[in-house]
Amino acid sequence: MISLPESIGMNIRNQIDLYRKKNGIAEPNEVKKLYNKQTNFLEDEFKYVSKLTISEDIVELLDFFPNLTSINIEDSSISNSEIIDILNKYPNITELRIANEYKLQSLNLSKLTNLKSLQLISNKSLINIEGLDKLDLYNLSFYGNESFPDSKVNKLLEDIYKKGSIGLTEYNLDSLYITNFIDYINENNLSIDDIKDNIKWTELLKYGLTNGNDKISYTTNEMLEVYYKARDVIDTYIDKNDSDIEKFSIIYEWMLNNITYDFDALDNNYQSSKEGIAVGRKNGTNSSLNGLLYGKAICQGYTKAAQLLLKLADIKSYDIGCIAENTGKNDNITIDGKKYDESDHSIIKVNLDGKIFYSDITWDAYRYQHNTETAYFLLSKKDMSKNHILSSEKNVEDYGISIPKDLEKDLILFANNRINSTKHYSSYPIISREIECQEIDDNNYNSFLKK
Repeated sequence: MISLPESIGMNIRNQIDLYRKKNGIAEPNEVKKLYNKQTNFLEDEFKYVSKLTISEDIVELLDFFPNLTSINIEDSSISNSEIIDILNKYPNITELRIANEYKLQSLNLSKLTNLKSLQLISNKSLINIEGLDKLDLYNLSFYGNESFPDSKVNKLLEDIYKKGSIGLTEYNLDSLYITNFIDYINENNLSIDDIKDNIKWTELLKYGLTNGNDKISYTTNEMLEVYYKARDVIDTYIDKNDSDIEKFSIIYEWMLNNITYDFDALDNNYQSSKEGIAVGRKNGTNSSLNGLLYGKAICQGYTKAAQLLLKLADIKSYDIGCIAENTGKNDNITIDGKKYDESDHSIIKVNLDGKIFYSDITWDAYRYQHNTETAYFLLSKKDMSKNHILSSEKNVEDYGISIPKDLEKDLILFANNRINSTKHYSSYPIISREIECQEIDDNNYNSFLKK
């Protein structure tokens, strides 16, 4: 007799019961006598199980599951080598899902020749996949894997285009990969129409900000509209000789001027509206699409829009989930007497000129648009943590120091000057604010970099 936690055993027992019923197999007397069938099993029963979520509690029991065809590994602390051993044990599986496995760095899938559905989602340390081009998949979901390098993304997209243009495979790809996709199409003189209908572009959303959903997906046509808007912003306001911190400042300033907080969506399934009519879709206000095309979003929409803009500017960024604490009247937003508690929140982390910074674009946009100075622009982890609980960063070293206030002012004024002095005709609304303009003191910034 083998005992399992009830949270695991319930699903296993259901599979066993269904298999017996379907195949006319009587339940053994030993099972009938069990006080709790969800926690106790005969060893022989496990041969009826085809689908299994593998956790630390069950790794040592895998020899009892000879007939698995579908494996899910999620939110465990299983090592990379253990994951590889599991896949070697089951070379004939047809479905594989690996999600939120922070220890996963590399996979070789070449031996999984029967694999038809593959989901690799939010594995923060994943940097390499081998053998994907040898698989004949009908579904591939690949998004939220933040460390996956662009060189590997480009190879992934090459394989996808070759297979997708001649097959029926459905792809769910990270929305940020649209930049790599357009580059690949243009560089190789390919037709986007041959594959665009096979791809959904997905943004991973944070629990607590989404009314229960963990992602939102868009068609290629929708994502292209977002891409070209972002491309327009970058091409209009960013100069090729700008430093990373100058690029970031311009993007930040553009967002402060152009995206407002979508209060109405909070009471409407996180869906934006225009003149009382719903636009977009449920949870849409969390997305880059709403921020860039509608000019309004909630915190994660600000972050997702920033990530796409920054990627086009060749700046690596990360969407950081956090708990935002109450910090006073400037940071708690009140509209028509109603107070909005920002207890589930999203900020952005960037690497600029070799230094790591955190910024809260959402709070700064609200402050800026109400003629209050920015307060969350390029902070250290320590300073951001004064009123943001960075739970997802708890194991990250304490990054550096914040931008000094005088340098922050110079950067914001520089960016504002660039935007105001650039002639650009757009149908998108722009929030205008009179502000004194000046250039950055390069010596001031260079001395800061040396600290």
